[in-house]
Amino acid sequence: MRSRWTNAALFSELTGYIPVTKEAAETDRIKKLWNDQPEYRVAFDQLEYAFPRPGMKGYGEIKIKIEDEMRKALVDTTVPPEQAVQSAAKEVQKLLDEGQQ
Repeated sequence: MRSRWTNAALFSELTGYIPVTKEAAETDRIKKLWNDQPEYRVAFDQLEYAFPRPGMKGYGEIKIKIEDEMRKALVDTTVPPEQAVQSAAKEVQKLLDEGQQ
């Protein structure tokens, strides 16, 4: 029977996803994959700089408001960037204020 990290390593090798455990990343299978195809290691190396999303009320809504306004400015080009930032800031502040009540 395979160990969990061996299964995790096999999954990573077959899919290209990053290993889900440190043990899987340390297996010979993954070391060989990363040696043969170094681009597969990039996302794993970037985890050093990763951080969790803030655990705050309204985070999901705030994220959506910012994305919506940025989309208007950058993709749809229906709103000037300065106006999009101001609108996003106003909407986010409103959500933050509501979350404090």
